[in-house]
Amino acid sequence: MSKYSLAGEYRRNRLQGTNITLDRWIRKRIEKYGISELYLFTGEIKKYGKHFRFIDAFPEPPPESIVGKTTVSEIKEGKIQIPKDMIDYAELERGKVCVIGMQNYLEIWNCEKLEKFTSYKIKITKKEIEEVRKIAVDKINNLVHILRRK
Repeated sequence: MSKYSLAGEYRRNRLQGTNITLDRWIRKRIEKYGISELYLFTGEIKKYGKHFRFIDAFPEPPPESIVGKTTVSEIKEGKIQIPKDMIDYAELERGKVCVIGMQNYLEIWNCEKLEKFTSYKIKITKKEIEEVRKIAVDKINNLVHILRRK
């Protein structure tokens, strides 16, 4: 476990050019731990056949291969600079970005993509539920029949 605790959710962050201006809560955490560098790499999650891309930022080098490294410029302003290719990869748009603290690292997301990722639901019809129920009942009955024969 890391010595840093950056857990929490931070949504009021702005992307201007290649700088992300962080909100006051995360700036206080960065100051508290004396973090001066963030090691960056791109992340991707596949959920229900769709790919969701984001940027991970660690205060210590993670075991995975590092794609980029940035410095936390002027901690009081709370700005971090992200390479342009990473911004393009994560599809970050000028304006609002979502930064989520996950224990000892941050995830930087396009807010619309994060919203889709967190609200993605599988739609199951009543007919499909009934089919699954019938299969489960058949499997249980077969198992009971086999156990009775023994």
